[in-house]
This record gives sequence, structure tokens and C-alpha cells, in this order.
Amino acid sequence: MRYAQVRPTPLCFTRARAYKSNDNAHVEQRNYTHVRQHFGYERYDNPAAVPLINALCKGALGQMLNHFLPTQKLSGKRREGNRTIREYGDPQTPYTRVLKASEVSAKKKRELQAQHAALNPMALARQIETEKKEIERCRILCA
Repeated sequence: MRYAQVRPTPLCFTRARAYKSNDNAHVEQRNYTHVRQHFGYERYDNPAAVPLINALCKGALGQMLNHFLPTQKLSGKRREGNRTIREYGDPQTPYTRVLKASEVSAKKKRELQAQHAALNPMALARQIETEKKEIERCRILCA
């Protein structure tokens, strides 16, 4: 901790954002769906596995999650007596949410549409499985 504080640009250690005590629960939810389901709870101590995992997450896995797997977002909450009723919007992929967003430029939307048209979900699934096997092989061999 002392090293992090005496650096030319000191690091600040925090558990969560200020006044957001439940941030960790939301991060852990994404860790499960985006990380744990694919890599499990194993510890990846081998530095050689890091570039493989990063390439998978930025490549085929990220494209599959963003273009083809819908998620539900909380649209509102209301209180009825002592119960909180949560209302969710229709399931949509992050890709469709971006296309509907008015803040995103038309040029960027066209780029995303072209990228989406070139993607094949079955090929992505095969690539994900192949890369996960390579990561597991690296983890076992180099451990």
C-alpha cells in the first residue's frame, strides 16, 4: 500500500464509488454472466494465459455478448405496501440498445450494422469454445 501511495501518480484504494454501497453486487452480477460462466472459479496464475483471455473477451466472446445475447434492464421500481415491485424492459442486446440511442452518431451506427451483418453466431460459438480450450490447455500445462 505504501508503494502505491508514494508513486509519482499515487493510486487511490477504494471499495466502491462514494455513496454507492451496493456497487459490488452489480459488478459481481456481470462477473458471473460475463466471466465466471466461461472461465469458472479457477485461479489463472500463469501470465501466458492473460493475453489469451484478453483476446477472447475483446474478440469473439465480447461480440457474442454484445450482438446476440439479450439482457433485461430495470426500467423502474414501485412500492406497494411493504413490497418493492421491479419492472423490467423488454430483453434487448447491447447492440440494439446502441442503435436506438440518440446520443450515438449515425456513422457509428452504420459501422456497427456492417459489423453485425458480418458476424455469424454459430461461428462465434465455435471460436469461443476453441479459444477456451486453448486457455485451459495453457493453464494446465504451465501451472
